[in-house]
Amino acid sequence: MIARSKPNVDYNFLWECICGKGQQIDNTISNSFFFNSGASSLLFFLNLFGTKKRVGLQVFTCSTVLDVIQMAEDRVVLMDIDKDYFTTTYDIVEKHIDSIDILILSHLFGIPNPDYLRIKQLCQLRGVVLIDDLCQTFHAKIGGYFLEDLSDNYFYSFFYDKPISATSGGMLKLSDDLYTKAFDVYNALEKESDSRGKLLLRKLFWMSYLLEPQYYKYDFRNNSLWNEVLLGYYPLSCPLLLLRALLYSIVGRVFCKLHLVVKHEYKIKRMSDLQKQYVLHMIDRFNNNNKNLIAYCRKNHLHLPLYMCNSLIECSLAKRGILHDGPTINKENVEVALYNWPYLIDSDNNYPIADSVIKEYVNIVSFQNWRID
Repeated sequence: MIARSKPNVDYNFLWECICGKGQQIDNTISNSFFFNSGASSLLFFLNLFGTKKRVGLQVFTCSTVLDVIQMAEDRVVLMDIDKDYFTTTYDIVEKHIDSIDILILSHLFGIPNPDYLRIKQLCQLRGVVLIDDLCQTFHAKIGGYFLEDLSDNYFYSFFYDKPISATSGGMLKLSDDLYTKAFDVYNALEKESDSRGKLLLRKLFWMSYLLEPQYYKYDFRNNSLWNEVLLGYYPLSCPLLLLRALLYSIVGRVFCKLHLVVKHEYKIKRMSDLQKQYVLHMIDRFNNNNKNLIAYCRKNHLHLPLYMCNSLIECSLAKRGILHDGPTINKENVEVALYNWPYLIDSDNNYPIADSVIKEYVNIVSFQNWRID
């Protein structure tokens, strides 16, 4: 079975990091902070402005973003999206601009928002703070410029299904004034230990192998006790086939079904030095996979989606593309569905475009070391 998403891993460097022998990598991303999760990155940002803020957010996005807004004791203002780019538009933002203090602009599936420059200018004129959610979009371009270079504030996630994977973790880049404001606050935070970083990298090491098509059967990546213990502590010298047998055993299935979550008190922390070392290495060697989706569409006689044909933007597909569902999409032995996201974060109100997307679209596998054609 081909998994819906698989981390892109540099096994040699990952092994060196786990063994404490990885080469130290300098952080060349200015005004950046590294955290224990993408959620922590965003929560840290929102906390810089106090509570009771009005935060604009599109309704088609990860529910974790909404959770973070609520944790920050802010009020969310939800918006519909554009059907071709899966992000909100200038016209939609303009309608809500006077009712928000902060706008979280989502760039999903490696697709940069084509209205970005106009939305950024609008926010500047109206005094709205803009932060870009780049958790799924790394090194996409608008007008020939990397989105990261155009953005004043943005954040990443390094969860297992993101363009850069480190099991967990996040990064926040800030404008000069906000960076100065946040510097001492960030450095006062507790840092995750390298032992925790090593455990997370061990999980990444085993997960990347277990998600290879010849080993993968069905999704084991829920936050179960079995996942936490087995992938984190299984000896690196033991056979992969034994690990697979344990994971898919009756006991393993029971543990995963029970969702025996290892409870941790949620806390914003700085990323461990060990994990940060691996993340910086992977950032330096990132490649996008636009060619995989193009090859898939050509083979199956599908029109390229509009986001791949717009000369003003350059997508940066990493793990999943998104296409109209239909009989031409082969789902045999491949996880094909709308994994991002089958439900809107607000089911009580009407968002016609977002509603149509969750009914009509599916995610297509597009990770780096699997040939989609």
